[in-house]
Amino acid sequence: MSNSASGDLKFTDLMMSLLIASFLGMLLSHNLSIFLTEPLLRDQSLFTGSRYTITVDALNTIVDDDTISVIAIGSSMTYKGIDGECIGGFLGDDVTAYNLAQPSSKPYTDMQHIPRIISTNPDIVMIEISPDILSTPSGHQPYIQLRYTLDSLYQDGSDLGSWIDIVPLKYRHWIAMNDIERMEFRQEYVPRAIEEHLNRLILNEDNGRGDGVWGWAPSPGHSSWNKYIQTPIFPNDIYGLEGFNQNKLDEYTETKLHVSPWPIPPANGTLSHSALEYEISSLLEAYIEIIIITPAYHPEHLKFLEDGQWDGFNETVSVFSQYDGVTVFDQTWAENIWTHDDFYDRNHLDGDGREKYCQLMIPTISEILNR
Repeated sequence: MSNSASGDLKFTDLMMSLLIASFLGMLLSHNLSIFLTEPLLRDQSLFTGSRYTITVDALNTIVDDDTISVIAIGSSMTYKGIDGECIGGFLGDDVTAYNLAQPSSKPYTDMQHIPRIISTNPDIVMIEISPDILSTPSGHQPYIQLRYTLDSLYQDGSDLGSWIDIVPLKYRHWIAMNDIERMEFRQEYVPRAIEEHLNRLILNEDNGRGDGVWGWAPSPGHSSWNKYIQTPIFPNDIYGLEGFNQNKLDEYTETKLHVSPWPIPPANGTLSHSALEYEISSLLEAYIEIIIITPAYHPEHLKFLEDGQWDGFNETVSVFSQYDGVTVFDQTWAENIWTHDDFYDRNHLDGDGREKYCQLMIPTISEILNR
């Protein structure tokens, strides 16, 4: 063999070795980044909102559920309004209800989970429509960045779908389209994770939330995981209206309850409307029943609505209610049902309110399941 041929072989072997070493290094780096970041993503050490990490894992759990599955998605009003264990308790052991709603969520952040929701083949999906979520974002949106990067960090190629076309171009770089981008998103948390681990090791300082505490989220396999994805950890009622003394309650009433609810939602044309159309149409095409749920508001707050202020919201619900396979469970306009004692604040339910909401929705769910 000539020296030239021998040199070419050695060079080829060297390049192959370098490629293999690079690939192994990348895998080891990714595994190390998971080891460093995952516990801290769940205990709120790295950012506020550890619950944002659970959706993909929850849906992976639900796909193996051999009971009738009901999934709820929406904003904090659904998150604090749905007690999945309560629903399952009324409907029986063969029905499991999951609360996957997220604080501050909008349809254009929830829609990225529709392909995986469809793959879990639930019997019913409950989708929140409220005046607060019918909007189009403008300018830089840190929350949207957090949601798109975090959610896609946990996803894979099967989660990609036509929802991406709905996302404005200026936000699409926050969505991981492949495994390399998912690795890069996770590695962005590594420096802060290392600092947190060092603080715990050297200074005995911990920025995380303890197990079972408001703001903490378990991982699959934790003893509380199945319970958590049905009934999240809610803030204690004593931190809401129930715990207010008279002076604080009077101040809250004058500054929060006795003011007009601010949203003036359009009837159509927003990014949220496009996302809702995608969510609802996609689920119906997969033969999955939908319940549109509207949240309860403190009755003292609703008194200050101006005439026609929420017509766009009413029209939105009305339009989607005409779709075959869609049922509306409306509590926004339910009269003589909701009282002060049901609320944590002006638009979130407390423990008593959740139990009432649960009991009220049982006939609606039962009717669909018994068709």
